Amino acid sequence: EPISVEKVAELTYYSKSHFMKFFKTYTGKSPARYRTEQKVGQAMMMLESGLPIKEAARLTGYSDVYAFTKQFTKTCGMPPGKYIQTRLK
Repeated sequence: EPISVEKVAELTYYSKSHFMKFFKTYTGKSPARYRTEQKVGQAMMMLESGLPIKEAARLTGYSDVYAFTKQFTKTCGMPPGKYIQTRLK
């Protein structure tokens, strides 16, 4: 189940803005960017293991393959199909 930045901030006793500033200082990324990169990283491992794109998208929380492909391409610089092809060579 996804957890919001507000909830994490509340659990750490920080305001949302303070938590976001602390998180970016520590990781170099916003919480949203970090989460996206983690999800795409998981998807990359799934694709490398032979899981179909549609299944990798579903398991990483994307509601449709189009949204997954768009985010994957933005993060990795290539669509998932091309990523699979380059990994199989």
